[in-house]
Amino acid sequence: MYSIFTVIMVVEGILAAYLGIQTLLKKGRDRQIKMLLFGAGISSALWALGFGNVYATSVTRFAFYSRNIGMVGVFGELIFFTMYICLVTEIPKWAKRVGHFFTLLGIPLLFLTTLPGQAKFYLIDLGMTYSLTHGWINVSYTAYVILSAVLILVFILYLIRHTKLRRKKALGKELLWLEFFMVIGMVLDTIFPMVGWPPIPGSSIAQFFAYVVIVRATNHFEKNLITVPNMSEFIYSFVSMPVLIYNTDYKPELMNDATCDFFRMSKEEIRSDKDKVFSYFGLDAKSVMDYDEEKKEIQVESPDKEYSCIIKIDKIRDSLGDVIGYIVLLDDISEQIRMTRAAEEANRAKSVFLANMSHEIRTPMNSILGFSEILLKGGLTGEQAEYVDNIRESSNNLLTIINELLDISKIECGKMELIEEPYSTRDLIDKVVTQLSTQADQKGLLFRCVIDEKMPKMLYGDGIKLRQVMVNLLNNSIKYTQKGVVTLQMETEKLDASDQVRLTIKVMDSGCGMDMEEVDRVFEAFEQVNQRLHTGIEGTGLGLAIVKGYVELMHGNIHVESTPGVGSIFSVEIPQKVLDETPIGVFTTEHKTNVTSSISDLYFDGVKVLVVDDNPTNLLVIRKTLECYGLQVDVADNGRKAIELAGQNSYSLIFMDQMMPEMDGIETMKYIRKKYPFYQMDGKSKILALTANAVLGTREQLLGEGFDEYLKKPIEFDQLEKALITFLGEQKTENEPIKKAPKQEENNMTDEFKVEGVDTQKGIGYCAESLEVYYEVLNLTVSSGREYIVKMRNRLEKLKNYSTEEYTTNPDLQEEWKNYTIEIHAMKGGCYNIGADTMGDFAKSLEMNSKHSEYDQVFADHPTFEVQFQTLLDQIHAELKRLGVAEEEEEQTNFKQEIDKICEACKQYDFPTAEKLYRNMEKQSRSERETEALQKINHFLEEMDIDGLLEYVETME
Repeated sequence: MYSIFTVIMVVEGILAAYLGIQTLLKKGRDRQIKMLLFGAGISSALWALGFGNVYATSVTRFAFYSRNIGMVGVFGELIFFTMYICLVTEIPKWAKRVGHFFTLLGIPLLFLTTLPGQAKFYLIDLGMTYSLTHGWINVSYTAYVILSAVLILVFILYLIRHTKLRRKKALGKELLWLEFFMVIGMVLDTIFPMVGWPPIPGSSIAQFFAYVVIVRATNHFEKNLITVPNMSEFIYSFVSMPVLIYNTDYKPELMNDATCDFFRMSKEEIRSDKDKVFSYFGLDAKSVMDYDEEKKEIQVESPDKEYSCIIKIDKIRDSLGDVIGYIVLLDDISEQIRMTRAAEEANRAKSVFLANMSHEIRTPMNSILGFSEILLKGGLTGEQAEYVDNIRESSNNLLTIINELLDISKIECGKMELIEEPYSTRDLIDKVVTQLSTQADQKGLLFRCVIDEKMPKMLYGDGIKLRQVMVNLLNNSIKYTQKGVVTLQMETEKLDASDQVRLTIKVMDSGCGMDMEEVDRVFEAFEQVNQRLHTGIEGTGLGLAIVKGYVELMHGNIHVESTPGVGSIFSVEIPQKVLDETPIGVFTTEHKTNVTSSISDLYFDGVKVLVVDDNPTNLLVIRKTLECYGLQVDVADNGRKAIELAGQNSYSLIFMDQMMPEMDGIETMKYIRKKYPFYQMDGKSKILALTANAVLGTREQLLGEGFDEYLKKPIEFDQLEKALITFLGEQKTENEPIKKAPKQEENNMTDEFKVEGVDTQKGIGYCAESLEVYYEVLNLTVSSGREYIVKMRNRLEKLKNYSTEEYTTNPDLQEEWKNYTIEIHAMKGGCYNIGADTMGDFAKSLEMNSKHSEYDQVFADHPTFEVQFQTLLDQIHAELKRLGVAEEEEEQTNFKQEIDKICEACKQYDFPTAEKLYRNMEKQSRSERETEALQKINHFLEEMDIDGLLEYVETME
C-alpha cells in the first residue's frame, strides 16, 4: 500500500516542479505572482519527493533525512501560499503585516522540527512510518499548521465578502478548494501522529492538488484580466487626435504621439502625474472618470481660452464585465469654437443693432400716429385731412416694418418665445380670412378657402404666431399675384400621440412663380427675389424669414413648390395639441358686422363664489367681471383668509390664484379640500386655478394637483363663460344681467384717456367691458403699485449684501427671492390688466430672471423698471386727475412725527403698535434717505433694541 503512495508522490513531485518552472517562464505575468507560484511549486515537489522516500525506505537514517527534505517543502509551501493569499486578497495593510510576520515564524520552526528526536521511525508490515514525539516543538508545529490554514481561510473569505470585482470574487471561491485540500491532509498526517495513530500520507498527496488549485485559479483570473500595459501602442499610435489609456487608479499608462505633441510634454512627464493632462483644463482625473454611465463626454476649455476640446471617455471592461481601465480621446475643436463665436458675435451685434433701432424708432412713430389721430379729429379742411391721413397710413406701414425688424432680431438672437394657450381654430381662420380677403378683393383676385370639416374645434399652441404665419404667407401670395386666385387650404392629421395633430397649411397662388435658385433664397432675411421683374412691389424681405423662424420655433417645417409663370405653393406643417376634438364643420366666410359686448347674457342670480388673489388690482378686476354675471362675490387676499371664508360659507366656485406669498394657491386648495367636506374632489363646489402661466403642460399639472380647471390671466370672457357653463350650468337663471353702457359710448369716452404705453381698449376689455371699472382699476394700480415699489426696493437692498452662493444655501434668502418673484409677478399681472403690455413684459423678464436664479440681471434691470413703472404710475394718476376720476391720495405723513410715535410706543414696550406704525410708513413712497433710515429703524425693532433705537433717532436731523 505504501509503495503505491510512493509512486503517487514521486509523480506529483515531478509535476509540481514542472508547473513551478512553467509559471516562472510565463510572460506577461506579475513578477511577484511568478516568484510565489514558482516557490510554491518547488516546495510542493520537495514535499512529495521527501515523504515519498520515507515510505519507500527501510533504513531509519535515510528516512530521517528524507523527512527533513519533505519538511522543507511543507514549510515552504505554507509560507508561499500565505504570502500569495496576502498579495491577491484586498485585506488591510495591517492584516498583510500580520500574515508576513506569521510566515517568518515558520523559518525557525522548520529548523526545530528537523532536529533528531522529533520523529520516531519504525517499520510496519507495509513499510517505514513515523510518529511525532511529545514536546513543545511538535505542538508548536501542529499549531503553526492549523493557524496557517485558519489564516488563509480568513483572508479568502474577506476577499469574497469585500471585493467589488467579480473576477476577484471568482478567484476567492476557487481558492476555497485550496483550503479543503489543506484541511484533509492536515488531519490525516499531522493530527493523527500527534495522538499516536499511524500517519496516512494525506497532506503529502493533497498538497499537490492544493498547488494545482492555486495555479489553476491564477490562470483563470489572468485569463479574464486585460491589463493596461499589455495593450499594443501601435493599434492607436497612428490616430491624429490625442488618445490616452488610464488604469483603474486613474493613472495614464499609454498615450500616442499626438498626445505628447498636443500638450508639449514627453510620455514620462505625462505618466509622472495622473492629473497632468486634466489639470491643463482645471480638472482632476478622479472627478472626470468617476462616473456611473458607460461613456462620458465633456467640453472643456483651457484657462487662457487658447484651446477648446471635447473629452470623450469610454470604460474598458474585461470578459466578466469589470472595469479595468479607461480610454480617453481629446477632440480639438478650438478652431470651430473661434469661428462659431465670431459668427455669433457678428450676428448678435447685428440683431442688437436692429432691436435697438426698432425700439428707438418706435417711440417717435407712436407720437406721429397719435398726433395724426388728434389732427384728424380736429377741424381740418378736406385737403389737410387727406394729407394727414396719408401721414397716418405711411406711419402705420413704417411701424409694421419696425415690428418686423424687431421680430427678426429676436428670432436670430434666440429670444423669441412661444406663448401657448388654447385657441379656437374657427376664430383663427375667421380673423385671417377677414383681414386678407379684403386685400384680395381690392386687387381683383379670387380668394378661396378650403378648410377640412373634421378639423378640431380647439387646439393648444401659440395662436398669435400661427396667425402671423398665415397672414404673412397670404400677404406674400396676394402681393406677387396680379390676376387669378389665391387659395388657403387647411387640414389636420392625427399623430401617433393621442392628443396631437399635424396641422397643415397650404397657401397657393397663380402668381409669377420662382425658379429653383430663387426658392433657395426666399426665406433669407432682407431678400426679395427677382427684383427686376417685381419693380414697384413694396416689402422688406422679412415676411417669409419671420414665417420660417416662427414655424421652426413651433417645431414645424415649411417648404415651397414653385413654377415660373404658373404660381407657387407654400406648405407648412406644425404639431398642435388637441383640446376639443369636435369638428368645426363647414367653414363660411360670412361675418357679423355688429359689434357687441364680450359679455353674454349668462346670469347666475345670487350664486356665491370666492376669489383669492394677493394682488388687489386682480381682485377688483375679477370681482367686477363676475358681478356682471349676477354672481355674489367674496374676496380674499391670502390663503389663510380664503380658508377662513371657505369654512364660513358654501361657495359654488372658488377662483384661486396659483402664486401667492406664505401659502400659495396649491397649498390653500389642498388645505380647504382636506378640512371642509363640502369642497372635496367631485363634490358640489369646484376650485379653479388662476395663473399667468400659459406654457404647455400647465393645465395637466394643475389638474393633477387637484384643481377642477384653470383660467389664464388676464381672464378672457370665452374662457370664463365656458367654465361658468361647465360648473354652474344648472344654476343659470333667466334674470336680466346687469347692462353696461353701449360699446360706442365707451369708445368715445376712452378717447379722452391717453397715456403712452397703455392700450386703453384692451384694458377695458379685461375690466368687464366697463370704463367705470377700468378707472377704478387704474386708481388701485397707482396706489398698490407704489406700495410694491417700496416693498421690492427694500427687499433688494437687503439681498444685495449677500453672495450668489448664499442665495442658494440660505433658506431665509431663498424665501426673500421667492417673495420678490411673487411681488414682481403681481405687478406683471397688474400691468397686463390695464393694457400696459410693454411694462408687463418688462416685469415678466424680471420674474423669469428671478425664477432662474439670474440674480445679477435682476439687480441690473430692476432700477430701470422701477423708474419706468413709477413714471407710468405718475402719468396715469395725472391723466385720471385731469379727467376728474382720480381717487384722493392719503396725505404724506410727517416723517419725523411718525418716527416719534414709534419711539413712544417702544418706550411703553408696545411693540405691536410700533410694528404697525412702521408698516404704515413702509407703504408710503419715500426718498432714498428716508428709506435708508426706515431700514435701520426696522433693524432695531426686530432686535427689540429700544436704547439703540432712541440713540439713533436722536442723531437724525
